[in-house]
Amino acid sequence: MKGISLVPLALISLPFFVFADESPADFSAQHQLGVRGGWVTQQPEYEGLGESDDRTTGHVYGVDYTFLKPFGESGQFKWGVNGGVDKISNTVYFGGSNSGVDVDYYSTRAAGVFAYGITQQIDVYGKLGLSYNYGDFGPKQINGVGIFEAVGFSYQSSNGAFSAIEGQIDTFNDDLYEAPFSLSLILRAGFTF
Repeated sequence: MKGISLVPLALISLPFFVFADESPADFSAQHQLGVRGGWVTQQPEYEGLGESDDRTTGHVYGVDYTFLKPFGESGQFKWGVNGGVDKISNTVYFGGSNSGVDVDYYSTRAAGVFAYGITQQIDVYGKLGLSYNYGDFGPKQINGVGIFEAVGFSYQSSNGAFSAIEGQIDTFNDDLYEAPFSLSLILRAGFTF
């Protein structure tokens, strides 16, 4: 085989070696079940008490489920639904009062989700949905429907565990209580099956 060079063969086969570690796109549906926890900042208003003195920081924790289905030729784009229940706890001060009002309520959520896979393990996602909020505002009851939006990043490990960080903005009101702006920073963790 006189005169045959291995250089052209090496150049032609180079793309196959460069992309050999990349697995093909997975078009199967993902189900994620996890827990959430984080911080919430609110400045609510209550009829008869006015607006709270300042933004107050409380805690949020809960459980959630997400269904995602890839679409498109690459499988990088995903759509789906998310649902869950959160418990929000906070203490709010009104009108210069030294005694705060405890705000403890549940938020049941349902949302549409759109995600984009930056890599096989990392997604950036957004949610838009409705929440039903019910619980205690001191000795009174709150009960209202709201809208929330969220954006975040999630990491999917090869063993099925996932973790995520997201920012969420909620607004809701009932007849007497209004939370025109509630900002949450939430950490999520769980398993994909």
